[in-house]
Amino acid sequence: MPLRLRNLCSRPDRSDRGQTTTEYAIVLTAVAGMVALFGLWAQDTDRIGQLFDAVFDRIVGTLS
Repeated sequence: MPLRLRNLCSRPDRSDRGQTTTEYAIVLTAVAGMVALFGLWAQDTDRIGQLFDAVFDRIVGTLS
């Protein structure tokens, strides 16, 4: 096999460099957006407070 062809076959593809970092950034941005929407929804309802009260009451009931 000629030297040049051998070098091309054994060299890793550099075109994917940084792709994983970009994918992580996109996923983290999407998660941050969902958390922001959840926070806006939770701000207008009392469901989070009710959930915490129910969990706390259950824990206290179990310990008593």
